Amino acid sequence: MSRNNKISISLRKKEDPIKQEIVQAKKEQAASTNAKDSYDYWGEPTQMHVHEMPYKGKKSSGPPFMKNIGLSIVTALVISLALGFLLLRMFVSVTDDTSTTSGAANADTKAVQPAPADTVPVDFPELDKLIVQAGVFSTEGKANEWQANLTEQSLPSVIWERDSQFYLLAGSGANQAEVELIAAELSADDIPTYTKTWSISAGSVEVSEAQSSVVNTIVQHLEGKSFADVPVEEREQLLTAWQETEHADGDFSNALKAWANEGENGVVWLRFAQALEQMKK
Repeated sequence: MSRNNKISISLRKKEDPIKQEIVQAKKEQAASTNAKDSYDYWGEPTQMHVHEMPYKGKKSSGPPFMKNIGLSIVTALVISLALGFLLLRMFVSVTDDTSTTSGAANADTKAVQPAPADTVPVDFPELDKLIVQAGVFSTEGKANEWQANLTEQSLPSVIWERDSQFYLLAGSGANQAEVELIAAELSADDIPTYTKTWSISAGSVEVSEAQSSVVNTIVQHLEGKSFADVPVEEREQLLTAWQETEHADGDFSNALKAWANEGENGVVWLRFAQALEQMKK
């Protein structure tokens, strides 16, 4: 026998074939059970889901001071809206009360105010007279400047607007000799003059019954061109009678004052004629 040939003698006890089959059957059953556990009812692989246990405490969405700021802003907005609504209601209430009070006051005022005095018409015919014209201007301002020059020399005058022109009238007379005398006096003071006839159309004015007698008297003097012949006492009486009536202001009142206080240069006729023309409108 060769030295290299060895004889191995196994001392292991040969296992029972029946026992091996039982062990093999258990392994297969265990493998089959593990495989079934990894599949769902329909034979498809299932996914494992991890369910977190709910946290019973409050979740924090940010730092605590942010919550305080947000709460302050919301509170301020609510308060502002409430105050604005209250102020609006108060304003509406005050406005309504004021309107009601004002309406009641106006109603009381209307009730207390006396009814306007009855007016009567005073008719006058067409009136004309020879006048002295010291200038005609396209603007009232320029006419006022020239009138101021006459006033500085104690010369009365009237600015009369007609046909978009402003006429500076410095006197009037009953005849041509009177107006030429007035014009000569003005020319001596280097005031240019022009004589012509000035007229107003016939018409009617509405005045109170108390004023009608004064207006009728003035119309008579306009027709007769007799203002210079009226005594000062009568002029003052007419002025007083007019001032004692209602609505005694205006051009007519100014003409009465000028007639009572100033010398006669034919300008009084122009002032009364202008006042009647204005009242007629």
